[in-house]
Amino acid sequence: MQNDFTYREVSIAPFGMAKWIETRLIDHGMWVYNKHTSDVNEMDIDQNDTNIKETHQFTNTFFTQDQGPSHNLFGEIAQPLLWMLEKETGLVITQIIRIKANLLTQAPNVTEHNYHIPHIDFGGDGCISMVYYVNDSDGDTRLFDKYCNDGVDDLKMIHSNTPKQGNALLFQSNRFHSSSNPVSTEARCIINFVMEAEPSSLKRFLDRKRG
Repeated sequence: MQNDFTYREVSIAPFGMAKWIETRLIDHGMWVYNKHTSDVNEMDIDQNDTNIKETHQFTNTFFTQDQGPSHNLFGEIAQPLLWMLEKETGLVITQIIRIKANLLTQAPNVTEHNYHIPHIDFGGDGCISMVYYVNDSDGDTRLFDKYCNDGVDDLKMIHSNTPKQGNALLFQSNRFHSSSNPVSTEARCIINFVMEAEPSSLKRFLDRKRG
């Protein structure tokens, strides 16, 4: 990626909007049960990482690159969040790869030290991921030190981000990262965006953050 960065956390949704999104998603019967949190092949897992503990999760896809919008919540929630992101950061999104909501609940024998299988969202250098936090919860997002071409052995965690309602975490889509189940709260809900930003707008955003 032309303007490499580790991560940025920004507040993009005002209080009223954030609370409405929480109610709309968590109380809405829209969720699909999945046995796993990702489709990572068993060969692409560090077998020596004892903190990895895979669980089920509930999902709903709003948008895919091949099919476009696939749920009415794309227009109700996802698109307004992209407008708010542009307003708060100056980032101009030029292409959406995928938008998906994930809901995790407490799981047996899971502690705050456990996390799901580290994975990437998209392999290209030019894409960024954004995790929007729907509700306040535990169940941190973990970022690791390697990218998709570096392999999965001996990943080292470089950042652990606690979900805060209305905030969004941005990082490169080809960086290994993982989610984790809530332990002390009932549910953890996020919306995962994978997208491309216009390079000059990304550079301005990063320069402003550094300054």
